[in-house]
Amino acid sequence: TLLAVAFTSVPLLVVLLVADAHVAGHVALVFRILDVPVQIIAAVISPVAMNRFHLNRGHFLSVHAPMLVGGLLVAVTGVFGSICLLAVVIEPWLADTSWAGLSDFLPQIAFFQASIALAIPLIEIANLRSNQRALLIVQVLAVVAIILLAATVSDWQTAIIAFCWVAALRALLLAVPLLGWRAARSDTVSGAHQTAHMRSR
Repeated sequence: TLLAVAFTSVPLLVVLLVADAHVAGHVALVFRILDVPVQIIAAVISPVAMNRFHLNRGHFLSVHAPMLVGGLLVAVTGVFGSICLLAVVIEPWLADTSWAGLSDFLPQIAFFQASIALAIPLIEIANLRSNQRALLIVQVLAVVAIILLAATVSDWQTAIIAFCWVAALRALLLAVPLLGWRAARSDTVSGAHQTAHMRSR
């Protein structure tokens, strides 16, 4: 949990440090706006995905795991893509306000927040596994990567782009163990049944 919070918080702090006051204000505003759909997606999708695991005794059929990851990707892309399009549509009405130019900052930050939203359900599902080693490794590597980037970047646009790709890679790595869940779980269950059968004999 601490690593996940660090990963979502450090990029915003870094951008605020390297950008001027005007840019920093817009970036902070966009982060806060996009944090709302992130929390909504986490609250809606995570329980549904985890319920599918419980209904199937802890694992999907082989065809369901790719469908889950694909469904998450489609839902997240649809939500954040719609927000970016809406920002472009309403931009003319923001011209005389302090929110002017908001759509210029939104796409890149939306990519980062979308990757966060995609990763949250995957982290919740990974928490169901008895072996947390893979999840811990991914989280540690992601935090180390953004810390190294924070120590080297001096331009806010470069920083956001770099953080976006690290967040996307993190989400991808979190999805990989899910696709192999059934095979690992089946082998474990099969081994346990064989052991129990031998003991009963």
